[in-house]
Amino acid sequence: MQPLLQRLAMLKIEIDSLRFYSRLDEDAFSSSLSETSGVVSVEGFLRKINVSVDPSAVDEDRMREPISLFQRYGIDMRQLRELEMTEFRTWMRNRSAYWFKSMYPDQ
Repeated sequence: MQPLLQRLAMLKIEIDSLRFYSRLDEDAFSSSLSETSGVVSVEGFLRKINVSVDPSAVDEDRMREPISLFQRYGIDMRQLRELEMTEFRTWMRNRSAYWFKSMYPDQ
């Protein structure tokens, strides 16, 4: 039997209403997101971007980049909850972490 993480399907995250202030700003965002471990593809243009993520390649350390990018660009961080794994649930749900209120506004 395959481990749980290997059986998980690719996660699709849709980012919309982005605002870039220059072409280099957009390039920096796309490049940073593309270089993040677990991100398989980044497609789209301007205000709507689709990101495919392999959940099996995500761990606590690798979550820091998408969290910081989503925070910096004002992207709805609740979407990142789908990447929460049992192994680092406590870390993601740390109430004193800067992302907690944005990621878990209902708690």
